[in-house]
Amino acid sequence: MNIDTLFTSFLSSTEDNIPAIQTNSEEMSPCNFDDIVRTPKDDQGNYTISMAWESDFELIYPDPGDIQEDQDKENQSRAEQGLPAINNYYDSGSEFRKITQPWVDFFKWAVSTTGDQALFQETAAMHLDLWKMAAYYVYFLRFGLVDSVERNAQWKTYDGLHWHCEPWDMDIALGNNNQGQITYNPPMTRKTKLGQTSYAYSGSALKYGNLQGNWIWNALEAWSDWNDDMLPKVAKALTEAGLTYDNINYMFDKEYVYKWSESIYNIGGHFKYIESGDMSKLGWLQGSRETHRHWWLYESMNYYDSIWKCGDYVNKSIEIYTNKIPNKTGYANITTNRDCLIMVVQNRNAPRLTV
Repeated sequence: MNIDTLFTSFLSSTEDNIPAIQTNSEEMSPCNFDDIVRTPKDDQGNYTISMAWESDFELIYPDPGDIQEDQDKENQSRAEQGLPAINNYYDSGSEFRKITQPWVDFFKWAVSTTGDQALFQETAAMHLDLWKMAAYYVYFLRFGLVDSVERNAQWKTYDGLHWHCEPWDMDIALGNNNQGQITYNPPMTRKTKLGQTSYAYSGSALKYGNLQGNWIWNALEAWSDWNDDMLPKVAKALTEAGLTYDNINYMFDKEYVYKWSESIYNIGGHFKYIESGDMSKLGWLQGSRETHRHWWLYESMNYYDSIWKCGDYVNKSIEIYTNKIPNKTGYANITTNRDCLIMVVQNRNAPRLTV
């Protein structure tokens, strides 16, 4: 693959088995991830073949049809050179196998590091774009994107070696659960719970008393260099590039919501969730959600600004000036009703307390 190649893979899984990235198959392992699987013959003697990984992942780009067209062109070229055609889509050397091999290699690496934090940290930079992973992490936490992290995520590479996540399924956000109801208060983390045994971010679950989720995100969260150095830098860069509370509200409100008639929007919701449905999705019928959206984003953005020391958090301060306090005499007692950063700075003129 060259730098112009765009290759993506769609990740989907159940909550029953969650190894490195997540698969549906209990028997999936590094050694059979790229096996060719044939279905039993039907009554007419027909069967289908596929790669083992295709039961859990969908190739998005290049489209399989496009790959077949490329294979046909390759076979035409081979015929002109007197070489035999590659007839099987899954044959070694086929376009499909060549294009998907980087994905197979990436998955095998991820599985090989599962549970081995030291090995993951030692080798991650060779297989992950850690900066892009940090950007996606900031993105899905700020917006509470519960359906596109642990599972249902899009993995992409631009060089065939380094992989990262990009947005895919964005319709569950800002406090909604995976069934569409408003459920979660901000801020949300990967440990936000839904009930006693499952978690807000779809694909994570409590098993045998332990949180089981996507290994790659678990390993990144446990990596102090990534958490304490890369994440704050990326969060700050995104904020400076425009990912702020005011800009987000402007985009939601001015560029989307206010360009639609609210009455027409509500009629559309009535048709979709009441007239055309079986009443099972009434929880989705939530109107414009403007007040909820403003409140939810305000709390979430403020929280993560404070965690990563960026954005509005660094612009909000109260400075208290006092007369010089003699050594060992006098004190100041400040009580806050929420988390905040307190710094005491002293200069020649006066002690300075910044909250």
